[in-house]
Amino acid sequence: MSQVFSTLGAVVYFPLMLSIFILTTYFQSPGILAVTSLMLLANIYLLLWDWNRIKFIVLNKPGEYIDQSTPFSRQKIWTYIGIGLWILISIFRVISTQHYN
Repeated sequence: MSQVFSTLGAVVYFPLMLSIFILTTYFQSPGILAVTSLMLLANIYLLLWDWNRIKFIVLNKPGEYIDQSTPFSRQKIWTYIGIGLWILISIFRVISTQHYN
């Protein structure tokens, strides 16, 4: 919902998704393999998208970090909208589960 921790999420998600992909290669289900391979490719795309932010992890001399995000995406309102949507969806989920029980 918010882009504040998107790079951290992509970095943490990569080894998890890679291990799931490796495990699914041993199964004979092409549907599961297609889904996990597409999820792994999407995660690699996100890592490449944020390469300027994460290159200090891989490279010995990464150079200087240059923030290339637009002023529109740096506005704090998007963080508050993400938090508000998360709260709203959480409340809706609690209400909907109580209604069906």
